[in-house]
Amino acid sequence: MFLTPLSAFLPYPFAGGTATRISGGVFTSPINSISYAPNTLDLFGLGTNSAAYHKSYNNVAVWSGWNSLGGIFTSNLVASTWGDNEIDVFGRGTDNAMWWNHWNGVFTSEPSSVSWGPGRIDVFGIGTDGAMYHKYYDSGVWSTTWENLGGVLLSAPTPVSWGPDRLDIFTIGTDDAVWHKYWTGSAWGGWERLG
Repeated sequence: MFLTPLSAFLPYPFAGGTATRISGGVFTSPINSISYAPNTLDLFGLGTNSAAYHKSYNNVAVWSGWNSLGGIFTSNLVASTWGDNEIDVFGRGTDNAMWWNHWNGVFTSEPSSVSWGPGRIDVFGIGTDGAMYHKYYDSGVWSTTWENLGGVLLSAPTPVSWGPDRLDIFTIGTDDAVWHKYWTGSAWGGWERLG
């Protein structure tokens, strides 16, 4: 159950317990919630500017900040899921048309990217499951899916490249240690704890 007074989330007693305040956000619509996998939760609502906003909770007990999804809506948002990492959100726009947004990857970190050569970009982010995800652009074409690179991570990845076909990615794990993963040009190396 999510309560959305105009002043933000406030504690509210109900049978069986007390609601917990989720920080940030001032909303003009009810909050729509969805879970696409065990121990995940995604919230959607309209801000005072009528734009869509999103917040997520992952299996490592971390809430993301509220992220603007843009748009100007004249109806409440509704969300549905039909599989792991698959979320569809719908709302009515100012033109009275139905607007839709689909995610097949939801992130709790800022995106990061690097290029190891002409016509190549590699993009990384941390999913709501705490794993790192990767997608690449090569010679005018994006890879079709987000590649799950594993890990149980907290911070946005920091990718670097020191030569063609070579990537090194650094991030902070749930143990507060620095973790490293690398690409050799033909395969990903395993996660290495650097301390």
